Amino acid sequence: MTAQPLRPSGDDLFARWSPRRVNRVALLAAALCGAAAGLAFPPIDLWALMPLGLIGLGALLRHQPARRGLARGLAFGLAYYLVLIRWMIVIGWWPYLGLAAVMALWLGLLGAVTAVASRWPGWPCYAAACWVAVEWVASRVPLGGFPWGRLAYAGAGSPIEGLYPLVSVSGVSFLIVLSSFSLAAGLAWARRSRWAPLTASLVGLGLIGLGSWAGQSYQPCPEQGTVSVGLIQGNVPSTGLGALGPGRTTTHNSLAETIVLAARAQTGQLDQPDFVVWPESSTDMDPERDQSTGQLVEWARRLVDRPLLIGTLTMGPESGQRRTSSVWWESSDQTGDRYHKKNIVPFGEWIPARSFFLPLIPELELIGAQTVAGSGPGVVWGQTADGQPLPIGVLICFEVGYDDSADQMLRGSSDRPGGQVIVVQTNNSALTGTGQMAQQDAITRIRAMEARREIAVATTNSLAGFIGADGRLLWQAELERSAATTVQMPRRQGLTVAVAHRHSIELGLVLGPVAVWLALAGGRLVRRRSRHSAALSRRLGPVGGDRM
Repeated sequence: MTAQPLRPSGDDLFARWSPRRVNRVALLAAALCGAAAGLAFPPIDLWALMPLGLIGLGALLRHQPARRGLARGLAFGLAYYLVLIRWMIVIGWWPYLGLAAVMALWLGLLGAVTAVASRWPGWPCYAAACWVAVEWVASRVPLGGFPWGRLAYAGAGSPIEGLYPLVSVSGVSFLIVLSSFSLAAGLAWARRSRWAPLTASLVGLGLIGLGSWAGQSYQPCPEQGTVSVGLIQGNVPSTGLGALGPGRTTTHNSLAETIVLAARAQTGQLDQPDFVVWPESSTDMDPERDQSTGQLVEWARRLVDRPLLIGTLTMGPESGQRRTSSVWWESSDQTGDRYHKKNIVPFGEWIPARSFFLPLIPELELIGAQTVAGSGPGVVWGQTADGQPLPIGVLICFEVGYDDSADQMLRGSSDRPGGQVIVVQTNNSALTGTGQMAQQDAITRIRAMEARREIAVATTNSLAGFIGADGRLLWQAELERSAATTVQMPRRQGLTVAVAHRHSIELGLVLGPVAVWLALAGGRLVRRRSRHSAALSRRLGPVGGDRM
């Protein structure tokens, strides 16, 4: 009998692969990890896939050269965004692929930095700090940034949601990366029968869970009375870029639902509102310049006998420009305070390098006049039915994803206090039938958790609702249906730890690990020089003495 050859082990199998084959498999694995992390977001909402995808990414980046880290980070990022923003296909394949590619570059950079940092002790902490820094920059650069892919925005309904009012959205992203990469490092050490790092990682996870449990009991600011707010979802006739239909269609639809609201309030089925909120684009023409639109809005106000907070387009400040605005409408002769949207969408509301792109992509003509960004905090001054002044915090559509806009709305300014009730006006009807609506709804719920404030949402056709201070849905309209209701909103002032100290938290998360690394590196340098000096002294022997 001849001896049978032993079957090679898994390590031997990989050792026989060529480096090129190993790299190809690693790129595929990184892409699968990115796709898994993307599925953690709504509408799939498998939040447990987020840490699993990051654990896989951490394992693929450990002890790799920077160029491989860059390639694997890019593969992860491209798959991540292709899954996350697949709703962009409605706008077009090129915008979809282009945005995914641009955002993947940021994760490629993270991959390169993490690969280098993975050689240092405590590397998951440095990697998490870099992740927070890149999320901060990517939310602002280029063209105003795109914050949609922040890891923390997948946390609504997960065991970590209690952390939002304590450590902010950035802190939650930091902890997700830290815990996931720590587990990746711990599992690698466990293969070598060194269980202490894995044990420490599991203990850290337990502490994060304990912190989340403690955060669930974080109380909102005390009530200072209540306000009755009417919410309108007028619906739209179509989908895609022409979803709003012919001119003034959304205004007619919003008027129709306001009539329903007024009738139900007069018959006692609903509370009489102090004011009524119409969604973004509820008037697709400037009601102060277009007489027919202004008449429709004024009829609605008279029927309900209350002021309206309308989402509209206002022309100016210069010829050929417009602004996306929230306007307090008391009457056709007396429009009140207003707020102009700051975070406007490139290639959706305005066209960068317009003279270059318009001839290249004629479809961009559908965007119309160039939208101009507003400034200042998102606060509109209104009043209650008994005449009391009421500062209303306003976020318009995508602004819910931007920390600066959310914070300014709550903090106010030196001459304008922050909002006491929070309203989101949105129109994402072009994306009807996609996961974008559920994603924006989840981000809005996270904002409620982070600020511990109730939020009323008025939309054209996508999940108008009322969100509690703990992020729970208290009322929500159906998709692609008209709806109207009245909700009771507590008036609140004050800020949570997360909102009041957001910048300090972010600086601490980013600079803290860097300071620790510099201290450790300095200590190692001092010890190395001390050992070198001691060795040199031993070689030279004692200095001085008689030489005979």
